[in-house]
Amino acid sequence: MTPAQLKPLDFDTLRNTAIGYAQAASGNIWTDYNLHDPGVTLLEQTCFALTEVSYQSVHDMADLLTNSSDVI
Repeated sequence: MTPAQLKPLDFDTLRNTAIGYAQAASGNIWTDYNLHDPGVTLLEQTCFALTEVSYQSVHDMADLLTNSSDVI
């Protein structure tokens, strides 16, 4: 697949998947999955960063370091 054919990651899907993995990994130790929990905050920040990278990767990037003849 080319980058143009890839669909950017969806934040909600990624967050729900990550919460599921966290629940499975922690067993009964971590029971607070609400927005105020610091672990959920870190998880959401990571999901946001991944969705931003995914979104940007499907768009062409302008090469700002070279001119039209590809010389720096």
